[in-house]
Amino acid sequence: MCVSPTWKITYRDDVERRLLHGTLQVNVPSFLNGGLKRSFSQNVNSQLLGNCYYSTTRMEMASDFTKEMDIGRVGMRRHSIFEVPHPKSVIVLKCLVGEYCVGNNDLLEPPLLPGHAVQRFDSVVNCMHNPSVFGIFSDYHSLPIYLLTFF
Repeated sequence: MCVSPTWKITYRDDVERRLLHGTLQVNVPSFLNGGLKRSFSQNVNSQLLGNCYYSTTRMEMASDFTKEMDIGRVGMRRHSIFEVPHPKSVIVLKCLVGEYCVGNNDLLEPPLLPGHAVQRFDSVVNCMHNPSVFGIFSDYHSLPIYLLTFF
């Protein structure tokens, strides 16, 4: 195996995390069979961290993304859980978050690492100090391990 001398291999405990991803019930079979894909995330949740799928450390935040959508004359809107009772689905993921930085809404891929022309961050977060939302750009960086369904 040949490794470029500019690459540095480091081992850290925080490279992999267990995170939560809330989704609509209709998406669950696809996620469990083929993993998460960014194409399911577009226009469903606000793109605060870029064109990625979002996972969180907080159950109440993941649960908020499970609310059913209604397409009416006004366009798409979220119902409160009291208007449309339905089972909520939260998928527990093993995510490779790796090196991360704060994201923004116009990212199509993670920013370049400082001083690198090609190598990029692995993911983005909402804040560096105590991140609660992770934006994952690579579909293969997460593995569904549990499905939580509740009302």
